[in-house]
Amino acid sequence: DDSGKLNSSGERKISTIMMNFSGDQRVVYVGNHREQDVVEQRVNNVREVVSRWYGDEMANRVTSTQISAQKGLGSRVEAINAAYAAQQPPPVINAAAAQSSGSATGNSGSGQ
Repeated sequence: DDSGKLNSSGERKISTIMMNFSGDQRVVYVGNHREQDVVEQRVNNVREVVSRWYGDEMANRVTSTQISAQKGLGSRVEAINAAYAAQQPPPVINAAAAQSSGSATGNSGSGQ
C-alpha cells in the first residue's frame, strides 16, 4: 500500500514466488518508480516478511527493479491471442504418410 506495508495481494505474490519458482528464479522484485526513500522502505518491508516466512537467506533475494510490470486488460490479451490464432493455417495431416504407416487407419498389418 502507500505506506510501504504489504497488503494481502502482495503477501500472496511473495508466497507464489517462494513456493512455485525454483533456484535463481526465486527473487522478489520491488518496483523502483517512486522516491528512493519510499522504495528502500518497501524493500525493507518485503525483506522482513520474506525473512519471517522463509528465513534470512531468502530475504537476500528481495531487490528493487526499474522494470515495471506489464499491465493491460484481459480483453486486449484475448483479442491479440485470437488475432494470432486466426493467422495460423489449419492443421494438415499428410494422407500419404498416414496410409503408409497404417496407424492412422488402425491397420497394423498383423491381420488382427
